[in-house]
Amino acid sequence: MKRDIVSSNWFAGEPYGGKTKAWKVLAASLKAVQDKDSSSAADEGGGGGGGLAPAWVVLNPKAVKIDQLYGYFENDEWRDGILARNFRAVSG
Repeated sequence: MKRDIVSSNWFAGEPYGGKTKAWKVLAASLKAVQDKDSSSAADEGGGGGGGLAPAWVVLNPKAVKIDQLYGYFENDEWRDGILARNFRAVSG
């Protein structure tokens, strides 16, 4: 059974609130499910479970200016910000 899951998650909260642990557990869980699907499909003679490994980007939005984060217009041309570039990079 092949499942294509495309989603994103944002973790926001207080310092030492468990955000890092939460995304690491989520990534490990997704990888474990993917590995299980791949091995069971191979046992059944299928082509494997396929799918992409979990990808993540960690950033501190307080460390950059709002234009750098989201994007901005420069000489009537749109310049992507960090978020747009990272979404494109991890999505394919």
